[in-house]
Amino acid sequence: MADEQAHTIPMFGDEADVTGTPLKPAVPAPKEREPLLMIMDGHAMVHRSFRAISTQRHLTVNATGEDVTGVYGFANVFLRALNEWNPAYCAIAFDVSAPTFRHKQFPEYKAQRESTPEELRPQFGRVKQLMEAFGVAVFELEGWEADDVIGTLSTQAEKMGLDSVILTGDRDTFQLISPKVRVDLASSIQDRKVYDEEALQERYSGLTAAQQTDFKALLGDTSDNIPGVPKVGEKTAIALLNDYQNLEGIYEHIEEVTRPSVKQSLEEFKDRAFSNRELMAIDRESPVELDLEKAKFGDFDRNAVVQLMTELE
Repeated sequence: MADEQAHTIPMFGDEADVTGTPLKPAVPAPKEREPLLMIMDGHAMVHRSFRAISTQRHLTVNATGEDVTGVYGFANVFLRALNEWNPAYCAIAFDVSAPTFRHKQFPEYKAQRESTPEELRPQFGRVKQLMEAFGVAVFELEGWEADDVIGTLSTQAEKMGLDSVILTGDRDTFQLISPKVRVDLASSIQDRKVYDEEALQERYSGLTAAQQTDFKALLGDTSDNIPGVPKVGEKTAIALLNDYQNLEGIYEHIEEVTRPSVKQSLEEFKDRAFSNRELMAIDRESPVELDLEKAKFGDFDRNAVVQLMTELE
């Protein structure tokens, strides 16, 4: 980026990042790791990092001018997560450009989204290079989204008795929370919160992970271009689900809904509600397999990592 807002700064090391927070050491020192699988939502993390930092400046490689804003932000999140969670196993999932089963079911799915900025597109490849250098298992699956891969991996890990933490900026993964699965949600570079079952119920006034698809089915999701049930906002949806548990319960007790406008809307858009739930449910049986030997973290070539980091400075 050759404009006046472009900056070239050291990408890794002990200097301060764009938020003024000191960076962690580039290559974490070996130590005994927690029996934990850390699963990263690659596209969500890179997009969020790029958009957060690029509002202030673009970061470029000194020698070539290559934009690495998203790579830089992602790397900082990844390195801090390694220090905080100290996982024994790591994996990252990326979306692919091909249509998914959701696009086939609902052609308008995500149709309103802006195209990825030109300068960001090659940065996903750079992040994959970084992950390969660190020996992180990389997953991509045509026909499915990264969320489906994440859901499948965390489900398989749970069956193995292994805890998982999901790094993402996407609340869709709240439906995956369980006694063995937590979500480390980043709303911005500095604003993040870890959700377990207790924190989730506190946030949604008693709703559980199992009710998240029903909840979102009623509300819809503007970011995915999925319209909800008119007249049903967050408070109304929470109240309905606390009273009747799920969509089936709501419609079994539809005559008990006291607000006429809400009752009429629920009746009119019943098919939409159930279709939304199916569309928003993460597929936990996508055709991927968690190989713990391949996902084991820590045995990587530190020289290769340093070489790549140096290339991106």
